[in-house]
Amino acid sequence: MSLFSIRTLILGLTVVAVSSVAAQSDWSQWRGPNRDGKIASAEWPNSLGSYLLTKQWSVDLAEGYASPVVSDSVVISVETRGKREEVVRAFERSSGKQLWEHVAQGAMKVPFFAAKNGSWARSTPATDGEFVYVLSMVDVLTCLEVETGRVIWELDFKTREGTGVPSFGGVSSPMIDGDFLYVQGGSAATKLERSSSKNLWRVMEDRRGMFGGSFCFEVDKRADGFIVEMLWRDKRLEGYMSSPVAIDGYLYHHGRDKKLHCLNFETGEVKWVSERKFGDYWSMVVNGSKVLALDQNGTLLLFNASPTSFNVLDERSISEDPTWAHLAVSGEQLFVRSLKGMSAYSWIADS
Repeated sequence: MSLFSIRTLILGLTVVAVSSVAAQSDWSQWRGPNRDGKIASAEWPNSLGSYLLTKQWSVDLAEGYASPVVSDSVVISVETRGKREEVVRAFERSSGKQLWEHVAQGAMKVPFFAAKNGSWARSTPATDGEFVYVLSMVDVLTCLEVETGRVIWELDFKTREGTGVPSFGGVSSPMIDGDFLYVQGGSAATKLERSSSKNLWRVMEDRRGMFGGSFCFEVDKRADGFIVEMLWRDKRLEGYMSSPVAIDGYLYHHGRDKKLHCLNFETGEVKWVSERKFGDYWSMVVNGSKVLALDQNGTLLLFNASPTSFNVLDERSISEDPTWAHLAVSGEQLFVRSLKGMSAYSWIADS
Protein backbone atom coordinates (compact mmCIF):
# COMPACT_ATOMS: atom_id res chain seq x y z
CA MET A 1 0.00 0.00 0.00
CA SER A 2 1.30 3.44 -0.88
CA LEU A 3 2.01 6.02 1.79
CA PHE A 4 0.14 8.58 -0.25
CA SER A 5 -0.78 9.11 -3.84
CA ILE A 6 -1.35 12.09 -6.10
CA ARG A 7 -2.73 12.20 -9.58
CA THR A 8 -1.11 14.41 -12.15
CA LEU A 9 -2.61 15.18 -15.55
CA ILE A 10 -0.24 15.99 -18.38
CA LEU A 11 -1.90 17.52 -21.46
CA GLY A 12 0.53 18.17 -24.28
CA LEU A 13 3.35 19.92 -22.41
CA THR A 14 1.19 21.12 -19.50
CA VAL A 15 1.67 19.83 -15.95
CA VAL A 16 -0.75 20.53 -13.11
CA ALA A 17 1.42 20.92 -10.01
CA VAL A 18 1.15 21.98 -6.38
CA SER A 19 3.50 24.26 -4.42
CA SER A 20 3.65 26.26 -1.23
CA VAL A 21 3.75 29.95 -2.08
CA ALA A 22 2.52 33.31 -0.84
CA ALA A 23 -0.85 34.10 0.71
CA GLN A 24 -3.85 32.33 -0.79
CA SER A 25 -5.46 35.65 -1.74
CA ASP A 26 -2.49 36.52 -3.97
CA TRP A 27 -2.00 35.41 -7.57
CA SER A 28 1.65 34.73 -6.95
CA GLN A 29 2.61 32.43 -9.83
CA TRP A 30 1.46 30.78 -13.05
CA ARG A 31 -2.14 29.54 -12.62
CA GLY A 32 -2.54 30.99 -9.15
CA PRO A 33 -1.83 30.24 -5.49
CA ASN A 34 -1.63 26.45 -5.89
CA ARG A 35 -0.73 26.36 -9.57
CA ASP A 36 -3.99 24.62 -10.43
CA GLY A 37 -6.17 27.52 -11.62
CA LYS A 38 -8.23 27.45 -8.41
CA ILE A 39 -8.97 30.07 -5.76
CA ALA A 40 -11.23 30.09 -2.71
CA SER A 41 -13.10 33.35 -2.24
CA ALA A 42 -16.58 34.76 -1.72
CA GLU A 43 -19.13 33.45 -4.20
CA TRP A 44 -18.80 35.07 -7.60
CA PRO A 45 -21.70 36.96 -9.20
CA ASN A 46 -23.65 35.31 -12.04
CA SER A 47 -22.99 38.24 -14.35
CA LEU A 48 -20.10 40.01 -16.05
CA GLY A 49 -22.18 43.14 -16.58
CA SER A 50 -20.46 46.53 -16.46
CA TYR A 51 -22.30 47.40 -13.25
CA LEU A 52 -20.52 44.51 -11.50
CA LEU A 53 -17.26 44.19 -13.44
CA THR A 54 -15.74 47.68 -13.66
CA LYS A 55 -12.37 48.75 -14.99
CA GLN A 56 -10.16 50.38 -12.36
CA TRP A 57 -7.13 51.24 -14.45
CA SER A 58 -5.10 50.23 -17.48
CA VAL A 59 -1.51 50.70 -18.63
CA ASP A 60 0.23 50.36 -21.97
CA LEU A 61 2.91 47.68 -22.26
CA ALA A 62 5.11 46.26 -24.98
CA GLU A 63 4.20 42.80 -26.28
CA GLY A 64 4.24 39.82 -23.96
CA TYR A 65 2.41 36.60 -23.07
CA ALA A 66 3.37 36.24 -19.40
CA SER A 67 0.56 36.40 -16.84
CA PRO A 68 0.64 39.19 -14.26
CA VAL A 69 1.55 38.09 -10.73
CA VAL A 70 0.00 39.79 -7.73
CA SER A 71 1.30 40.12 -4.19
CA ASP A 72 -0.11 42.34 -1.47
CA SER A 73 -0.13 45.85 -3.02
CA VAL A 74 1.96 45.11 -6.12
CA VAL A 75 1.26 43.62 -9.56
CA ILE A 76 4.19 42.63 -11.78
CA SER A 77 4.31 42.14 -15.56
CA VAL A 78 6.91 41.15 -18.18
CA GLU A 79 7.28 42.44 -21.74
CA THR A 80 9.62 42.36 -24.74
CA ARG A 81 10.54 45.88 -25.78
CA GLY A 82 11.88 46.77 -29.23
CA LYS A 83 12.92 43.18 -30.02
CA ARG A 84 16.04 43.81 -27.91
CA GLU A 85 15.06 44.06 -24.26
CA GLU A 86 13.03 42.06 -21.77
CA VAL A 87 11.46 44.35 -19.18
CA VAL A 88 9.96 43.54 -15.77
CA ARG A 89 7.66 46.27 -14.42
CA ALA A 90 5.96 46.64 -11.04
CA PHE A 91 2.75 48.63 -10.54
CA GLU A 92 0.67 49.69 -7.57
CA ARG A 93 -2.30 47.34 -7.74
CA SER A 94 -4.78 49.92 -6.49
CA SER A 95 -3.92 52.63 -9.04
CA GLY A 96 -1.69 51.23 -11.80
CA LYS A 97 1.09 53.66 -10.91
CA GLN A 98 4.48 52.30 -11.97
CA LEU A 99 6.81 51.60 -9.05
CA TRP A 100 9.92 50.36 -10.84
CA GLU A 101 11.21 48.57 -13.92
CA HIS A 102 14.10 46.22 -14.58
CA VAL A 103 15.55 46.15 -18.10
CA ALA A 104 17.68 43.27 -19.40
CA GLN A 105 19.20 42.87 -22.84
CA GLY A 106 18.02 39.78 -24.62
CA ALA A 107 15.51 38.76 -27.25
CA MET A 108 15.24 35.97 -29.82
CA LYS A 109 13.19 34.72 -32.75
CA VAL A 110 11.08 31.61 -32.37
CA PRO A 111 10.89 29.02 -35.23
CA PHE A 112 9.11 30.11 -38.39
CA PHE A 113 5.97 28.04 -37.76
CA ALA A 114 5.46 29.80 -34.42
CA ALA A 115 6.59 33.25 -35.55
CA LYS A 116 3.07 34.39 -36.45
CA ASN A 117 2.40 34.70 -32.72
CA GLY A 118 5.53 36.76 -32.12
CA SER A 119 8.80 36.25 -30.28
CA TRP A 120 7.78 37.78 -26.99
CA ALA A 121 8.30 37.01 -23.30
CA ARG A 122 6.25 33.96 -22.29
CA SER A 123 7.35 32.84 -18.83
CA THR A 124 5.13 33.93 -15.93
CA PRO A 125 7.22 34.98 -12.90
CA ALA A 126 6.76 33.66 -9.35
CA THR A 127 6.83 35.74 -6.18
CA ASP A 128 6.72 35.22 -2.43
CA GLY A 129 5.96 38.89 -1.80
CA GLU A 130 9.59 39.72 -0.98
CA PHE A 131 11.31 38.49 -4.14
CA VAL A 132 10.18 37.79 -7.70
CA TYR A 133 11.82 35.20 -9.97
CA VAL A 134 11.74 35.81 -13.74
CA LEU A 135 12.94 33.51 -16.54
CA SER A 136 13.76 35.35 -19.77
CA MET A 137 13.38 34.15 -23.35
CA VAL A 138 17.17 33.74 -23.54
CA ASP A 139 17.14 31.33 -20.56
CA VAL A 140 18.38 33.73 -17.88
CA LEU A 141 16.75 33.46 -14.45
CA THR A 142 16.77 36.63 -12.34
CA CYS A 143 15.82 37.21 -8.70
CA LEU A 144 14.55 40.75 -8.02
CA GLU A 145 13.50 42.46 -4.82
CA VAL A 146 9.76 43.19 -5.05
CA GLU A 147 9.91 46.50 -3.19
CA THR A 148 12.69 48.08 -5.26
CA GLY A 149 13.39 45.95 -8.36
CA ARG A 150 16.99 45.50 -7.19
CA VAL A 151 18.78 42.47 -8.67
CA ILE A 152 19.60 39.89 -5.97
CA TRP A 153 21.15 37.33 -8.31
CA GLU A 154 21.15 36.29 -11.95
CA LEU A 155 21.69 32.85 -13.46
CA ASP A 156 22.44 32.29 -17.15
CA PHE A 157 21.62 28.64 -17.83
CA LYS A 158 23.36 28.78 -21.21
CA THR A 159 26.68 29.61 -19.57
CA ARG A 160 26.37 27.30 -16.59
CA GLU A 161 25.04 24.24 -18.41
CA GLY A 162 26.63 24.79 -21.81
CA THR A 163 23.27 24.78 -23.59
CA GLY A 164 21.97 27.07 -26.30
CA VAL A 165 18.82 29.14 -26.24
CA PRO A 166 15.72 26.85 -26.23
CA SER A 167 13.92 26.64 -29.58
CA PHE A 168 10.90 28.53 -28.25
CA GLY A 169 12.83 30.52 -25.68
CA GLY A 170 12.65 30.20 -21.92
CA VAL A 171 8.97 29.48 -21.25
CA SER A 172 8.91 27.54 -17.98
CA SER A 173 7.37 29.38 -15.04
CA PRO A 174 9.40 29.09 -11.80
CA MET A 175 7.81 27.35 -8.81
CA ILE A 176 8.60 28.31 -5.22
CA ASP A 177 8.68 25.63 -2.52
CA GLY A 178 9.98 26.85 0.83
CA ASP A 179 13.68 27.69 0.49
CA PHE A 180 13.84 26.16 -2.97
CA LEU A 181 12.98 27.03 -6.54
CA TYR A 182 12.05 24.63 -9.35
CA VAL A 183 12.30 25.62 -13.00
CA GLN A 184 13.00 24.13 -16.41
CA GLY A 185 16.24 25.78 -17.48
CA GLY A 186 19.17 24.62 -19.56
CA SER A 187 16.92 21.97 -21.15
CA ALA A 188 16.31 20.17 -17.84
CA ALA A 189 14.21 20.27 -14.68
CA THR A 190 16.29 22.02 -12.03
CA LYS A 191 16.11 22.52 -8.26
CA LEU A 192 17.83 25.65 -6.98
CA GLU A 193 18.57 27.23 -3.63
CA ARG A 194 16.44 30.38 -3.59
CA SER A 195 18.88 32.53 -1.64
CA SER A 196 21.87 31.94 -3.90
CA SER A 197 20.74 30.18 -7.14
CA LYS A 198 23.00 27.24 -6.16
CA ASN A 199 22.13 24.15 -8.20
CA LEU A 200 20.94 21.22 -6.04
CA TRP A 201 20.01 18.79 -8.79
CA ARG A 202 19.21 18.64 -12.48
CA VAL A 203 17.18 15.84 -14.13
CA MET A 204 15.29 14.82 -17.28
CA GLU A 205 17.39 16.72 -19.78
CA ASP A 206 15.45 16.83 -23.05
CA ARG A 207 16.02 19.20 -25.96
CA ARG A 208 12.98 18.26 -28.01
CA GLY A 209 10.69 21.11 -28.98
CA MET A 210 7.30 19.44 -28.48
CA PHE A 211 5.14 16.22 -28.42
CA GLY A 212 1.42 15.80 -28.69
CA GLY A 213 -1.60 13.97 -27.06
CA SER A 214 -3.26 13.88 -23.55
CA PHE A 215 -2.01 11.65 -20.75
CA CYS A 216 -3.05 10.85 -17.19
CA PHE A 217 -0.49 9.41 -14.78
CA GLU A 218 -0.85 8.12 -11.23
CA VAL A 219 2.17 8.85 -9.04
CA ASP A 220 2.54 6.74 -5.86
CA LYS A 221 5.18 7.32 -3.21
CA ARG A 222 6.24 4.14 -1.48
CA ALA A 223 8.86 3.36 1.13
CA ASP A 224 11.35 2.39 -1.59
CA GLY A 225 10.61 5.30 -3.95
CA PHE A 226 8.08 6.51 -6.50
CA ILE A 227 5.97 4.44 -8.88
CA VAL A 228 4.49 6.09 -11.97
CA GLU A 229 1.71 4.43 -13.94
CA MET A 230 -0.13 5.72 -16.98
CA LEU A 231 -3.89 5.46 -16.37
CA TRP A 232 -5.04 6.57 -19.79
CA ARG A 233 -4.07 8.48 -22.89
CA ASP A 234 -5.97 10.11 -25.74
CA LYS A 235 -3.93 10.86 -28.85
CA ARG A 236 -6.87 12.65 -30.46
CA LEU A 237 -7.24 15.31 -27.79
CA GLU A 238 -4.26 17.62 -27.73
CA GLY A 239 -3.78 20.15 -24.97
CA TYR A 240 -1.89 22.43 -27.38
CA MET A 241 -1.36 25.58 -25.23
CA SER A 242 -4.26 25.67 -22.76
CA SER A 243 -4.22 24.10 -19.29
CA PRO A 244 -7.11 22.05 -17.86
CA VAL A 245 -8.87 22.46 -14.53
CA ALA A 246 -10.17 19.61 -12.35
CA ILE A 247 -13.52 19.99 -10.55
CA ASP A 248 -15.31 17.23 -8.62
CA GLY A 249 -13.76 14.38 -10.56
CA TYR A 250 -14.05 15.96 -14.02
CA LEU A 251 -11.62 17.82 -16.25
CA TYR A 252 -12.53 20.89 -18.26
CA HIS A 253 -10.11 21.30 -21.09
CA HIS A 254 -9.78 23.63 -24.08
CA GLY A 255 -8.28 21.56 -26.88
CA ARG A 256 -6.41 22.19 -30.08
CA ASP A 257 -9.74 21.85 -31.89
CA LYS A 258 -10.72 25.14 -30.15
CA LYS A 259 -13.60 23.46 -28.29
CA LEU A 260 -14.16 22.91 -24.58
CA HIS A 261 -14.10 19.27 -23.47
CA CYS A 262 -15.37 17.68 -20.26
CA LEU A 263 -13.65 14.40 -19.32
CA ASN A 264 -13.93 11.92 -16.50
CA PHE A 265 -10.69 12.30 -14.56
CA GLU A 266 -10.37 8.61 -13.67
CA THR A 267 -11.10 7.07 -17.07
CA GLY A 268 -10.57 9.78 -19.68
CA GLU A 269 -14.15 9.27 -20.94
CA VAL A 270 -15.40 12.36 -22.78
CA LYS A 271 -18.70 13.52 -21.26
CA TRP A 272 -19.33 16.36 -23.69
CA VAL A 273 -17.69 18.64 -26.22
CA SER A 274 -18.90 22.19 -26.84
CA GLU A 275 -20.49 22.82 -30.21
CA ARG A 276 -18.98 26.27 -30.23
CA LYS A 277 -15.39 26.91 -31.22
CA PHE A 278 -13.29 29.52 -29.43
CA GLY A 279 -9.81 30.95 -30.00
CA ASP A 280 -6.51 29.08 -30.18
CA TYR A 281 -5.99 29.48 -26.44
CA TRP A 282 -7.83 30.30 -23.24
CA SER A 283 -7.11 30.36 -19.53
CA MET A 284 -9.44 29.34 -16.69
CA VAL A 285 -9.85 30.27 -13.02
CA VAL A 286 -12.14 28.21 -10.75
CA ASN A 287 -14.00 29.31 -7.63
CA GLY A 288 -16.29 26.57 -6.31
CA SER A 289 -18.33 25.35 -9.29
CA LYS A 290 -17.94 28.55 -11.32
CA VAL A 291 -15.28 29.05 -13.95
CA LEU A 292 -13.95 32.25 -15.51
CA ALA A 293 -12.39 31.69 -18.92
CA LEU A 294 -10.41 34.29 -20.84
CA ASP A 295 -10.34 33.51 -24.54
CA GLN A 296 -7.40 34.56 -26.71
CA ASN A 297 -9.74 36.71 -28.81
CA GLY A 298 -10.50 39.00 -25.86
CA THR A 299 -13.74 37.38 -24.68
CA LEU A 300 -14.32 36.69 -20.98
CA LEU A 301 -16.76 33.86 -20.20
CA LEU A 302 -18.40 32.75 -16.97
CA PHE A 303 -19.83 29.22 -16.81
CA ASN A 304 -20.98 26.60 -14.34
CA ALA A 305 -18.91 23.43 -14.25
CA SER A 306 -21.15 20.44 -14.96
CA PRO A 307 -20.49 16.98 -16.44
CA THR A 308 -23.88 17.07 -18.18
CA SER A 309 -23.66 20.23 -20.29
CA PHE A 310 -21.78 23.44 -21.08
CA ASN A 311 -23.76 26.10 -19.25
CA VAL A 312 -22.57 29.66 -20.01
CA LEU A 313 -23.87 32.17 -17.47
CA ASP A 314 -22.50 35.29 -19.15
CA GLU A 315 -19.81 36.54 -21.49
CA ARG A 316 -18.30 39.88 -22.38
CA SER A 317 -15.73 41.30 -24.79
CA ILE A 318 -13.03 42.68 -22.54
CA SER A 319 -10.18 43.51 -24.93
CA GLU A 320 -9.75 44.51 -28.56
CA ASP A 321 -6.21 43.14 -28.49
CA PRO A 322 -5.48 39.40 -28.20
CA THR A 323 -5.31 38.07 -24.64
CA TRP A 324 -2.80 35.23 -24.69
CA ALA A 325 -1.67 35.68 -21.07
CA HIS A 326 -3.31 33.72 -18.27
CA LEU A 327 -6.07 35.54 -16.41
CA ALA A 328 -5.11 36.58 -12.84
CA VAL A 329 -7.68 36.85 -10.03
CA SER A 330 -6.89 38.13 -6.54
CA GLY A 331 -9.59 39.06 -4.03
CA GLU A 332 -12.19 41.15 -5.85
CA GLN A 333 -9.75 42.11 -8.62
CA LEU A 334 -9.22 40.64 -12.09
CA PHE A 335 -6.05 41.42 -14.03
CA VAL A 336 -6.12 41.04 -17.80
CA ARG A 337 -2.85 41.12 -19.73
CA SER A 338 -3.57 41.87 -23.38
CA LEU A 339 -0.90 41.81 -26.04
CA LYS A 340 -0.03 45.49 -25.55
CA GLY A 341 -1.38 46.38 -22.14
CA MET A 342 -2.73 45.36 -18.76
CA SER A 343 -6.02 46.26 -17.08
CA ALA A 344 -7.36 45.82 -13.56
CA TYR A 345 -11.07 45.21 -12.92
CA SER A 346 -13.15 45.15 -9.77
CA TRP A 347 -15.75 42.37 -9.67
CA ILE A 348 -18.15 42.38 -6.76
CA ALA A 349 -21.53 40.85 -5.98
CA ASP A 350 -24.62 42.95 -6.64
CA SER A 351 -25.91 44.04 -3.24
